[in-house]
Parts: sequence; C-alpha cells; structure tokens
Amino acid sequence: MKIVSWNVRGIGSGRKRGVIKENLLKMRLDFVVLQETKKEILEEKLVGSLWKARNRSWVALPAEGRSGGIIIIWDVRGVRVRNSLVGRFSVSIEVEEGDGSWWFTGVYGPNDYRERKEFWEELYGLHTICGPKWCLGGDFNVVRFCHEKYPLGRRTRSVRQFDELIRELALKDLALHNASFTWSNFRETPVKCRLDRFLFTEEWGAGKSDIRQETGSRTCSDHMPLILDTSPVSWGPTPFRLENMWLGHSSFRQECEKWWREIEVEGWESYKIMEKLRALKEYIKVWNKEIFGDTRIIKKEVVDKIDEIDKKEENRQLGDGERELRVRLRNQLEEITFKEMVAWRQKMKFRWIKEWDYNSAMFHRMVSYWRNKNVINRIIREDELVLTDQREIVNEIVSFYENLYKETSTGWWDFEEINWGSISVERAEWLERPFEEEEIKKAVFGCDREKSPGPDGFTGGFFPRLLGLFKG
Repeated sequence: MKIVSWNVRGIGSGRKRGVIKENLLKMRLDFVVLQETKKEILEEKLVGSLWKARNRSWVALPAEGRSGGIIIIWDVRGVRVRNSLVGRFSVSIEVEEGDGSWWFTGVYGPNDYRERKEFWEELYGLHTICGPKWCLGGDFNVVRFCHEKYPLGRRTRSVRQFDELIRELALKDLALHNASFTWSNFRETPVKCRLDRFLFTEEWGAGKSDIRQETGSRTCSDHMPLILDTSPVSWGPTPFRLENMWLGHSSFRQECEKWWREIEVEGWESYKIMEKLRALKEYIKVWNKEIFGDTRIIKKEVVDKIDEIDKKEENRQLGDGERELRVRLRNQLEEITFKEMVAWRQKMKFRWIKEWDYNSAMFHRMVSYWRNKNVINRIIREDELVLTDQREIVNEIVSFYENLYKETSTGWWDFEEINWGSISVERAEWLERPFEEEEIKKAVFGCDREKSPGPDGFTGGFFPRLLGLFKG
C-alpha cells in the first residue's frame, strides 16, 4: 500500500495540474490526498487531470472561497471503499481489507490557533468513529516538537496540544526517512517546518512488514509530497523458507518421499544430501501453489459458504446434505485457522505460546517488530554520509565486506612459538569414529522446530518428520 499526502496550494492552473499528475503517476500509488485544492466545485474532468482519467473514484471537502479544500482519490482496481465521511477539516474513507476494513483520514489543519480547538475535537471524534484500525495524514499546520521548526521555535500551546493528542490517542508517529522538514517559505533566510505527517494506530500497523514515511520532490508547491509506503522493500528474490504448517498436510510427507526418490545426484553422501535438498525446494514450491494453496483465499471462500448456508436456514429448513456440508466447512475452517496460528507462531519467534493460546494482534505486532528489525532502510558511511537509496545501500555493503576480507599483506601468521596442547590417542580415535544413529537422532530432535539450522530454509521441524529420507 502506498499513500501520498500533498498540500498543492491550488489546482486551478492547467499546467500545475499537469506537473502534479506527472509526479503522482511516477509514484505508482493506491490513493492520494491533496490539501488546499482552493476549489468550491470539483468536476470529473478536473479530477481526471490530477491523477488518472480512468479506474478512479474520489470524495472531497469543498474549499471555502479561495482557501482550503481536501480531496482523496483512489484506484478502484486496488482499493475498495465502503463509506466516507466529510468533516470541517477532514475527509475520511473506510477501506476494505480481507474480511474487515480500516479507515483513512486526510486532514488540513487550520492556521488560526482559535480554530484549532475545533480541529482537535474533530480528530478525537474521528478516533471514536473509525475504531482501532485508523491511519490519518495531511497538513496539520502545526509542528509536534520545537526542533521540527527552523529557526528553532518555542513550545506554544498548539504544539503541546498536538503532542498530547498523539499521546492520548496512542498514535504512531514515524520519523521522516529522507528529510527533516516538509515545508519552506523559500526566502533568503528560510523558515522550515515539518507540518505534514502520517499517524496511525498500532492495530493499523500490525502485520505490515515495513512502514516508511518519506518525502518526494517539491516541484510545484512550497510543501513536499509526503509518501507512506507499507510495501516491503525488494532486495531480490525471496529465499525459500519452509512453513511448518505444510508439515501437517496429509500429502506432504508422502510427496516428499516420492520426490526424494526421483531426484538423482552423483557424488559423496553429504554433497548428495545438499543437492537433493536444493532440488526438493522446487518441488515443494510447486506443491504449495497447486495443492496447499493460499490459506487466506481458502478461508474466505469457506466463510462465505458457511454464511450462505446460514442465510438459507433463516428462510427454510436445511436438508441433510446442507447440514453435513456446514459441519465439514466448520471443521475445515478450524483446520485453516490452526494452520494460520502455526504460521504466525513460527514468524513471531516466541516459544512460550501454546497451541491455540495466542492473540492475533500480538502475533502481528511481534512479526512486524522482527521484520522491521531485519530491514535496512539507511546506512551511514565512514565519512558520515547517509545513504537511503536501495541500490546505493547494496553497493556500499558489498564494498564494505570486500574491503574487510581483502588480503592487504603477503605475510602469514607464525605458529612456531605457540605451545600446542594435545589429546590422547583414545580421545582422538573417539572423535574420528563414524557417527552413531542415536547420536544423529539426538542432534536432529534437539533442534528448535521453528528455526532453520542452515541457509537452506528447512526448519528443525522438517528433519525429524522425514529422517528416513537421509538414511543411506
């Protein structure tokens, strides 16, 4: 999901709308909220000149005279909107997501401190209406901290009230990824502020692997476009990771044994196992797509079928076949839910959670924590230059480790004066003896079933289930 908020300072000029449209199309957005449209009446043709002429819908707050005005435009192919609300300082839409929904609010805060009390009250009210999954963004026309203004400002009543609102509503306020300010007055000695931001509840952010807030190019306004991106950073092909929920499928073990017999590799035993595991991954990937399927899609289909039968029961008596089908569907739904729990438990990396004793919100929060922890959004070079571009980060990491492990001298370590200890002949023979089967079993069954013991992606739960494959 990618959302853009931009105070464009008016959309009356055709040339300016062309610049706005060019910038928005480059960003590949799901929806955009624009502030200060300065238009009391918005027509289809005008809206089409801002972003897309087709496959879009919109809802707007008209301007008052030649000031204010908010519009949210979305791509109907990827965003489904159930409801919308228009306030005095905001426009809100309810977006469908899976079996539920979440709310987004685009805001344009008043510049007059006397109107800010009404603005805060509107936001408090929207928090109650929109529920736990809520994201809001726009031009708040106030900073949260003194350091968000240059030259350094003082902590005014509006600044304190804004900070209190964020704290009381428990909203997440991410740092800007690539800038410190979003607005400038462009003077010789400029005043710069961070007036634009996105805020969201913890429930809205749960389950999103990487949430970034960054600015775009300031091309036709004194405000920078602000981008909220929840799509994961692409670092290349996703490595194979065995899902423990696959192990519970009735055909998984049988299929693995069949594939293992079909794979032929020549060489010494360890090499054969390594290459067979590499080939086995490809079989499992195909099996996952064709047999196991996407649990989210299957779950929705099952729930829809149960609802359909329940609605029939309201108008007439169900037949024996329909009642039996509902029982089977409920059992299938329970099985799918259990698989999802196994998958989230594996991703969350907690070991003390027992089966069925879990909280979905906590699972999502912990998965987000681990994913965010593993994402490199920026690095600081030795010369203190900050890199945020993905390609520059990759090149810098490769260069760093190439230099780290590069041989810088032709000298070798001298071990002549080291007094080496020695072990007995019996101990040496014991260490060199062939591995015993019980010793191997103890090591394999002692592995954590949720973790992968190596870079091949097979978890500790895979090897005990299929230990027979590796017997030569």
